[in-house]
Amino acid sequence: DQLAILATKMRMNTDLRRSIFAALMGAGDAMDAADRLARLNLKGAQQTRECLRVLLECCLQEREYNTYYLEATQRYVARVSLASSQSPAAAARRRKHVCFELTGCVLDCTKDLADDANGGDKKKASNGASSKRSMRRSAHLSLFAAGAFLGSLLDAVAFGKLAALAQVGGPTGAAASVFRHIIQAVLLRSVDSADATRVLVTPERPGDDTRDHIRA
Repeated sequence: DQLAILATKMRMNTDLRRSIFAALMGAGDAMDAADRLARLNLKGAQQTRECLRVLLECCLQEREYNTYYLEATQRYVARVSLASSQSPAAAARRRKHVCFELTGCVLDCTKDLADDANGGDKKKASNGASSKRSMRRSAHLSLFAAGAFLGSLLDAVAFGKLAALAQVGGPTGAAASVFRHIIQAVLLRSVDSADATRVLVTPERPGDDTRDHIRA
């Protein structure tokens, strides 16, 4: 099974992660991905965070930034918020909890990138290919976080935590990059809402799928 081999290569080292990965990579589009993920019937905050972490990790491993993962995240959050709730108030609470877990994933990835850049693995940092990979992951994370902020998946609390990380990491760190992209997205939306949404949130065309870059 090609997906199973790829899951192992990408260190999806638990049954849960492999199931999430297969649902995400086997989907026809973002709506199908959200449906497949919802059918996994994940329980509790830990499994929800695992799902969001796999989504984010796949996004970061693409050669080119792919808005498929952001749209799949948006649709998944909406789907699980409504499916498990009996009232609008309950749905809002569920959405808040899922978005809280997404914030944790974004912050964890930001810290991981900062650790790598600040000597967490100096040998890899001195390697040109590894350095380029870290820069690509940082850029993808920045675009994902900016789109998530525009889509109300990340809130002011997440923004504040990223600002604090940016102060610690300095102007060239991963947190600073994420922080700048969010500010840029907000400013762009204030000038042209449609353009901001098109660039950061919506896929270039229906069914756009560069996941073959991961499969390669």
